Amino acid sequence: MGWICAFILVGFLTHGMTGMPAAVPATIGAAAALILQDRLYMRKHPPTGEERVHGILGIIEHEIEWPTLVFFAFLFIVVGAAVETGLIATLAGSLADTIGAGRTAFALGPEGTLLFAALLILWAAAGLSALIDNIPFVAVSIPILHGLIPTLPAGADVIWWALALGACLGGNATPIGASANVTTLDLAARRQVRISFREFCRFAVPMTAITLVVASGWLACMVFFGYHAALYASLAVALLLAIIAKVRPA
Repeated sequence: MGWICAFILVGFLTHGMTGMPAAVPATIGAAAALILQDRLYMRKHPPTGEERVHGILGIIEHEIEWPTLVFFAFLFIVVGAAVETGLIATLAGSLADTIGAGRTAFALGPEGTLLFAALLILWAAAGLSALIDNIPFVAVSIPILHGLIPTLPAGADVIWWALALGACLGGNATPIGASANVTTLDLAARRQVRISFREFCRFAVPMTAITLVVASGWLACMVFFGYHAALYASLAVALLLAIIAKVRPA
């Protein structure tokens, strides 16, 4: 499995050079993992009567997370309906108008406008990703940002970072905010471990808010000092925190 995961990771990292969609190495890796698991299982366990009769049908019925898959299927249907009805286009126009109003109200220069836009996208993406899964949200947001970039000053690539950080971090806030949350809670429920929506949010929302504040500072550093300066500052802060954690008495 380590070699299979390494192959998938290499496929993800090189898909820009090979032109191969990221789904291809993921599908190949999943198929290889299934074959590997089947061979290891059959080597140690003789097939039962049910396995001889039903074979893979039993696995499809009992082992696949159908509730999770159906949830995502209907979620994507809702998001697709929002695109077709023009709701997404309306949101894109509202976002551009809000950024323009903020620029006028606060008399912002180019860098201030970029920071205002980045923070607005960061926190809006976080809030919406907590309410709808962050995967379909990002898929819908991409055309919105494509239409927004021409209206912003030079250096508007920072808003892609704002979208990525907002969607990823905001998805941590609720059980439905990220695919990993939905899958984990479903697996836990199968083992009689019940985690309510309120209990999950009680721990997740404060943690999400803290990470978003940190991300806001990183975006500000990126806007005013550049990407590399923000990267070096992040590494310096991480190193400092590691040293503090190491020397702090127990």
